[in-house]
Amino acid sequence: MFMDRNECETVIPAAHDSEDDVFATKLAKMERSIDVFLENLKVKFSLEGEWR
Repeated sequence: MFMDRNECETVIPAAHDSEDDVFATKLAKMERSIDVFLENLKVKFSLEGEWR
C-alpha cells in the first residue's frame, strides 16, 4: 500500500501535470517527483540502530 500511495502522490501527478509541457520541463517535474518519492522511501524504511 505504501509504495502505491507514494507513487500516486508523487510520480503520477507529475506525469499528468506535465502533459502539455516542453520536454525539459517534463523532465524537471519528473526528476523532482522522483526525488520526493525516494525521500519518502528513506523516511519510511530507514532503520535507526547500531549500524547507522
